[in-house]
Amino acid sequence: PFPLEECVWDYQILGTTGTEEFEILLVAARRESIDSLYRCVENNGLRLQLVDASPAALYNAVRYNYPDLEGCTLLIDIGAKTTNILLFEKDRFFHRAVNIGANTITQEFASEVKLPWQEAERFKISEGFVGLGGAYEEPENPKQAALSKIARQFMTRLHIQINQTIQYYRTQHGGSQPQRVLLAGGASIMTYTPQFFAEKMALPVEYFNPFRNLQIAPDVNIEALSTVAHSFGEVVGLALRNIARCPVELNLMPPALRRWQEFNEKKPYFMAALISLSVVVFLLGVLLEKLARGKREELAELKKVIEPLQRRETRFRKEMDVLNRLRAQADQLTTWLEYRCFWIDLCSELRQILMKIEAEAQQQFRVPAGIWVERLAASPARIIRLRSGGGLEREGLPWELRMRMGPEMDLKPPEAVPQEQPLRAMGYEQGMMEGAPQPQLPEISSNEVSTLIVVCRAVSLQDVDPSANVKMAHAFLRELKSSRMTDSEGTDFLGNLGSEEADGTFAFTVNWKLKKPLQLRSGN
Repeated sequence: PFPLEECVWDYQILGTTGTEEFEILLVAARRESIDSLYRCVENNGLRLQLVDASPAALYNAVRYNYPDLEGCTLLIDIGAKTTNILLFEKDRFFHRAVNIGANTITQEFASEVKLPWQEAERFKISEGFVGLGGAYEEPENPKQAALSKIARQFMTRLHIQINQTIQYYRTQHGGSQPQRVLLAGGASIMTYTPQFFAEKMALPVEYFNPFRNLQIAPDVNIEALSTVAHSFGEVVGLALRNIARCPVELNLMPPALRRWQEFNEKKPYFMAALISLSVVVFLLGVLLEKLARGKREELAELKKVIEPLQRRETRFRKEMDVLNRLRAQADQLTTWLEYRCFWIDLCSELRQILMKIEAEAQQQFRVPAGIWVERLAASPARIIRLRSGGGLEREGLPWELRMRMGPEMDLKPPEAVPQEQPLRAMGYEQGMMEGAPQPQLPEISSNEVSTLIVVCRAVSLQDVDPSANVKMAHAFLRELKSSRMTDSEGTDFLGNLGSEEADGTFAFTVNWKLKKPLQLRSGN
């Protein structure tokens, strides 16, 4: 509930679980509380050596005084505000703090009988006991009867918390069922408390004796000590830190206080180290001065060799800049040469695909078949028209394609074909052939051609096979996707398949994504 910077914490690894995970005891306390304790101790002329946690001190006290315990032991430390539940088993240690204390009994009793809190507390200590339950006769004093019922209800709630803790310990930590119960804490001396837990848990119950293995001074009243011995568990556990090696050793002293104490203990060593360091620094300075003098002489000799090399480096960098510019120009020329035959290769690839589709259709449907490219569009400035007779129009063709294709490709402009509007970026314009699909075309970059719009027309074979037109269109798309020039991810139909027209043909449009885009202009 407090920020980490306001807390002091420490931890210790207790062991490992069956799943090779570490079991860690982590404790924390507010720095303000520890500082208050430190000032109180210092003001009384004492020196604070360590600050321990209550569960750890109890654990150390139990281990020291009960070294021969076998199996699992349950320690219940009932305090005024909280109850510590500890489980010991061999070298294992499990702790849980429950926010239930004996003050709860006092508060409920004071509210029940309308007494001041201090008077209710005195009555609880002097005449209180835990109700036995069952067919026992209630005391004649109504206050005592009310207190016994409240105490039993409190112990019942505490017993539920203890059972939950045991179940968690057994299921989550692989622990065993407790074989005995030790009671500690000021509230545990209420009459019939051992009988209550013996009845509920069916286990032997006894009070924890933190002085069991300690030698008591002769002048100590043993009888008086025995009445409060169960409340000295933390005190004994803390004292054991000075006389024995304890299983759990934590220290919640703030790091600043701990460092200050360690510094005071090491002051003589620091003074001796400081004197030794001064001597070493002086001798080291003399040695370094001699080394520096020799290095300065070597540096002067190196400068004579380096200066000519630096002048050569400057000339070399200038020549490298010239070389890099020439390489860039050569790379641009190479790119242009690669794209010189782009359109020839593209048209050749289309021709091979169309011939293959016609051959497959004739073989499959046993009738003459025909399929051709009606339009090929890259952008408004790059339009290629193919006449129905098989010839190519010149509009939009690169000069190298016109020069290399020659008259055998029938490049003369068709006289009978009317001028048609080219494909636009967002769809066909007026003048397109009736019945052709009207797709929405993607925008095309003005610097490169990466997508071509291919409008194909074929002889309709629906009279032979109702699905013949669809098969031819899909066969064309399949062959186009398998082409070495095609990026199959972006190649697909645009719009729907056109219906059969009056002239016995049908049309369809394909968006052809090129694997290697054509650069229309250089990047410089």
